[in-house]
Amino acid sequence: MRGKSLALFAIATMATMFADTLLAQNSRSRAVSAPAPLVLQTVKGPPTQVIIGDDDRVPSNDRRSGRLLLGLNTLSSACTGFLISNGAVLTAGHCMTLKVQTAQADCPPNSATLVGELQFDVPLSSDTGAVNMPPAQDIYPLDVSSISCRYQLLSEDPVGMSDWAVFAVKPNSNGQLPHPTQGFYRVSKPPPLGTASLGIRITGYGTDGPPPLYGEGTSSKKSKFNYTQQTGVGQFSALRDTDSYSNIDYLTDTTEGTSGAAVLLNGTRVSVGINSGSKTGNTTGPKDFNFGTTFDDSGLVVALQQFPGKASRVPSRNIFYVDAYALGFLESPIGNLFFPFPNLSAALVKVGALSAGTASIVSIVKGDYVELINQTDSKIENITITPPGDLTLMMPVGDVTIWSSVQSAE
Repeated sequence: MRGKSLALFAIATMATMFADTLLAQNSRSRAVSAPAPLVLQTVKGPPTQVIIGDDDRVPSNDRRSGRLLLGLNTLSSACTGFLISNGAVLTAGHCMTLKVQTAQADCPPNSATLVGELQFDVPLSSDTGAVNMPPAQDIYPLDVSSISCRYQLLSEDPVGMSDWAVFAVKPNSNGQLPHPTQGFYRVSKPPPLGTASLGIRITGYGTDGPPPLYGEGTSSKKSKFNYTQQTGVGQFSALRDTDSYSNIDYLTDTTEGTSGAAVLLNGTRVSVGINSGSKTGNTTGPKDFNFGTTFDDSGLVVALQQFPGKASRVPSRNIFYVDAYALGFLESPIGNLFFPFPNLSAALVKVGALSAGTASIVSIVKGDYVELINQTDSKIENITITPPGDLTLMMPVGDVTIWSSVQSAE
């Protein structure tokens, strides 16, 4: 929309049209035959994952978490990916490298041959641990051109790592994207330490088998839960935030394949990081712990903010987020992904203040929104805006409904 006044309630109509499209897509289905089981390996990052004490993981079905299969030309490795509120998918950066390495140079390794898919509603594996594929409508191909990632070991003692990937997926066999039907997590900067008393939940698609290997390694015995979704809760251990890395430590069980899982505040739908690896034989604090990259990682913050505008090259400073249900730890929203505006009109004010010819994006999270409209002369006036350049309104994770609330003039 360029150089045209935009009425606020015209946006509500557009949201309704969007919802009708989703419903039409959801009504279609396709019969598919099940492919043969697939034997996978995991992408190991330094260091690997670890079970702390007994294996406390249990089978789960969190629809926001998917199994991420990757490979060069053919699928060969497994990690975990999860959906977030701006339409992106997150995982660990080392998953995209497909090998153990400590430099950023080949993340991703080779976009010409990299293939991948994000899978949901994953069935149990065979009794020997070979994975079974879900139906085609639960598989979303990797959009290789969308990947932003980093994988760099920045400190060995104490371990410090920047390990993240942000990407998009393509529609499934029914032409749908995953977020409107699977749901999504909201993301948050590391919370006050008191909040971490909730514990840290990790839900992912790790290896599984009897101790002490728990299915890790090609020669270990594996179970039918191998590379299927399991979840566990452990104690928060520490937050390590430096100028070069930002990691969160926890005593939650993970195994290879859980790399890239959301680091969740237990009992919430809020992710505070991306599961990365482990540290064993530690001489101070817990002897063994797992850790993740937090959303205070500067490169990750930039990639997340920029995600909606990467293809169109809209700069991150001109991308504004709206989410009335976001969890934030600042009193004043500033319109970014972590501290979004609570309503659309606040974002449109920022758009209207941009320089002439400036393109912008407003990304609105699924939900109901109330806009406060001043009443004059016994009628409600629409809020209007003349964008200084191209304005793109996005609803990447589901239906948006906008309601009016009348405020009498004094």
